[in-house]
Amino acid sequence: MGNMQRQKLVLGKGRNQRYRLASLGLLLMMFASHILPQSVLAEAIKEPVKQTTRKNFGLFDGWVAKFSDSPSASTPIWTRQFGSSGYDLQKDLTTDITGSTISVGNTTGAIVGTNKGGDDAWIVKYSPTGKLVWKRQWGTTDDDAALSVDTDSDRNIYVAGRYEVGSTEYVWLAKYSPLGALIWRKSFEAPATTVVDELGLAIDGGGNAIIASTGTLVAGNNGDCWIVKYSPTGTRLWSQQVGYIGLDTVSSLALDRNNSIFLTGTTGSNPGGTNQGLLDAWIAKFTARGERQWVKQIGTFTLDIPTSITTDTKGNAVMAGFTNGPLGGPTRGRNDAWLAKYSPNGTFIWKRQLGSLENDEVRSIVADTTGNIFLSGLTAGDLGGTNRGSTDAWAAKYSAAGALVWKKQLGTLSTDAS
Repeated sequence: MGNMQRQKLVLGKGRNQRYRLASLGLLLMMFASHILPQSVLAEAIKEPVKQTTRKNFGLFDGWVAKFSDSPSASTPIWTRQFGSSGYDLQKDLTTDITGSTISVGNTTGAIVGTNKGGDDAWIVKYSPTGKLVWKRQWGTTDDDAALSVDTDSDRNIYVAGRYEVGSTEYVWLAKYSPLGALIWRKSFEAPATTVVDELGLAIDGGGNAIIASTGTLVAGNNGDCWIVKYSPTGTRLWSQQVGYIGLDTVSSLALDRNNSIFLTGTTGSNPGGTNQGLLDAWIAKFTARGERQWVKQIGTFTLDIPTSITTDTKGNAVMAGFTNGPLGGPTRGRNDAWLAKYSPNGTFIWKRQLGSLENDEVRSIVADTTGNIFLSGLTAGDLGGTNRGSTDAWAAKYSAAGALVWKKQLGTLSTDAS
């Protein structure tokens, strides 16, 4: 489901058919994770996570933890940690229909095999009980990264990322079988003026893959973002340059049940209203062909950054991120987490703000089959418990009406994020 993390997604990231994943009763949390009602966290850490059986492998490791949805459950059901002797950065996480977890990212080391040079991309898959199923790593002599991941109804895995050849950057999309066999990989040159750090990825009900990012992709067209659609066999179906509407960056992508496309990002202009400050958040809806239906904008006098977006079974869209100002309530610290909900026709429904006295950020968001909303991110304060180190991972659950149900926090003595 990819977050355009970037993503970073995301979740994160955030994407697409999350109501299907949420019905598994799993809560997934990570840097660009997907979060569902009984949990899993994952990201890069500098010390062993509690209850893992492995020591820290290197500078930063990836990790995954599964939690119960119960408000009183603060101890993970299981945690897993993996890495190399270098930097292992986790960019996105998803589940398949059986509850297996798949995480992706980039590494300067060798999670499996041999590093090809610079950063390599990787995938790690765990079973619903936390058993390692398989790992994959690939790369070029330059820098490579896996940025977003999603699955289809047959448990196939789609991964989107970037790689470099000299000074030229490329976007790639790959499809893997449930057993980790590469089925196909496609790539195209990225916009020359754009560094691809965030890629939105979502798989629709027909197994088609939709990816989106920032920049001018279609020659002769002005626009701040692009959308590309691939068939299940890897055929490029269409490329759509989103018209110049002041959408300065794209950070996340989601689909609804009708395969409508939702994007979110930041803007310094006025695509969906009057700009309120330095950077506002925007949310836009497009048809399954990439034709714009509506754009809305929200902000304060300062920085309002959306990082992830999701949809529920009714077609409502919820975006989330972090802000320096009073976007969804009073400012509590440095950056606060926030979320805002819109109807299928773009009507604003509600917004909320959550924070501690320190820095708090949302990295991913997902909705379950009844419209409950789950967030995950990082905090330098006491957001869902007592801070254990530099930054901790956290998760929170909101009802469909916007009521806070519970908060959880997890961390070590060093740097952790969800």
